[in-house]
Amino acid sequence: MRTAFVSASQAREVPLPHCMLRWLCQGEFSDLQGLAFGEATFPAGGGHGPHRHPNAEEILYVLRGRALQGVSDGQRELHPGDVALVRRDEAHWTRSLGSEPLVLLVLFSHPKPDTIDL
Repeated sequence: MRTAFVSASQAREVPLPHCMLRWLCQGEFSDLQGLAFGEATFPAGGGHGPHRHPNAEEILYVLRGRALQGVSDGQRELHPGDVALVRRDEAHWTRSLGSEPLVLLVLFSHPKPDTIDL
């Protein structure tokens, strides 16, 4: 379906074991050929274990809260406005720090990113 605008009410909410993912652009309902974009909300203290995306690069942008973000063999604490850049098929993980939920904007270089848990 071709669309130029997506309202908040049109987001596709996908409850995952580790977060609530709100897709705003994704291959199931967008005709964009090379992107998926959404908002992931992790509960305080929650997170996602090591995983990789064999078909997509990913940008993780911290909107609210704090994250301990691992990429490959490194890790760093991220705050609002910080970004993690994840290469295709690179192992990474996320953990929410502090007492408030962590909200990330996630951008993938594929409209239907595959996830393989490690």
